[in-house]
Amino acid sequence: MVSEKIRIDSNLLRSIDMYLESSLAKSKGFRNRRDVIEEAIRRFLENEGFWSTQRFKHINMYRDHVIIMDKLINRVVTVYFKPPNKTYCDACSTGDCEHVVYALTMSKVSKILKGKGFKIDNEQIENNLEEFMLKLSSRRIHT
Repeated sequence: MVSEKIRIDSNLLRSIDMYLESSLAKSKGFRNRRDVIEEAIRRFLENEGFWSTQRFKHINMYRDHVIIMDKLINRVVTVYFKPPNKTYCDACSTGDCEHVVYALTMSKVSKILKGKGFKIDNEQIENNLEEFMLKLSSRRIHT
């Protein structure tokens, strides 16, 4: 991959810095200017039809957690499970986010978790999945 330095307007950089200090940026896993700038460019290219990728990729599953790659934030995310129905995402610091929804909708994961006594509410997952899809579509509209 070729890397090239570019200049960015100081007003944009200040806005990015203010955003990075917000809880919104932290909840989405943005940690630095590069994360925000790369995401903005990805969204632009996707809207223009020059970028297409599957956002999540299942990496591995362990006894009590699943590791996935979130290509949107370019980060490996770990989702933890504790029976009977506790979940936690290390990227979002919550038990109810798009990473948890993705992990619970993977058939291999849900089968293993059900076998260990984890109670999965399919209706709640479907509702969260619908909400997640609405968030994704609204993000694309606002970019």
